[in-house]
Amino acid sequence: MKLILKPGGLVLLAVVLLGLTAIVVSRFQPSGAALAKGSAGSTVASKNSTATPTGMGREVLVNGGFESEFAPYVGVKASDAVDISGNIGAGWKDNSGWASLDLRYDKDTQNPHSGQSSQKMTVSRKRSGHAQLTQLLEVPAGTKLSATVWIRTNTTTGNQDIDLWLRDKDDVAKVYGRQIATATTQWQPFTVSGTVTEKTPAVFMVLVTSPDITVWIDDASVKIVP
Repeated sequence: MKLILKPGGLVLLAVVLLGLTAIVVSRFQPSGAALAKGSAGSTVASKNSTATPTGMGREVLVNGGFESEFAPYVGVKASDAVDISGNIGAGWKDNSGWASLDLRYDKDTQNPHSGQSSQKMTVSRKRSGHAQLTQLLEVPAGTKLSATVWIRTNTTTGNQDIDLWLRDKDDVAKVYGRQIATATTQWQPFTVSGTVTEKTPAVFMVLVTSPDITVWIDDASVKIVP
């Protein structure tokens, strides 16, 4: 007995064979989940990845360019020997209330290093202590930080030193990094770095040690580094 296939039957047989082939192939094809877990495709993707460890290179300072709003000084004065007034850039705090000096903060738009404004600090009649502009840094212990800030002053004579600190918020003895910057009337960058060792917040501090000086601060940055 001969099996005779008509043209329509040939077409039907071809469709059935193709369907069986597709089913067999699909059973041996890795799924998307398998590729993600460790197939050759995922290996190539991981090698081409440019991702960095969590937080690496992240900016942790707020309003380092002093382009956000300025607000009137609000703080506690330890005695009548200190007179602090003016406006401070958002995110920053004064820590000079314990000293004996006159200090005024201003938003300055005449000669910023970049952008539209910088922070101006005018110190006069300093008898003890230092003018201190600070910002808290919420980073875990073991974090290495690198800080940069641009500074200029109104004089090239006398004490032009600006003291830059990275230290623990509560313990003045826990200093992570310190740099004395000799500023001039021209904008200059100064850098300080250190590794946080305590669980309490760190703090970035700009200390003005001169008894009679005007200082401008701009384009500050504190980043997490390897």
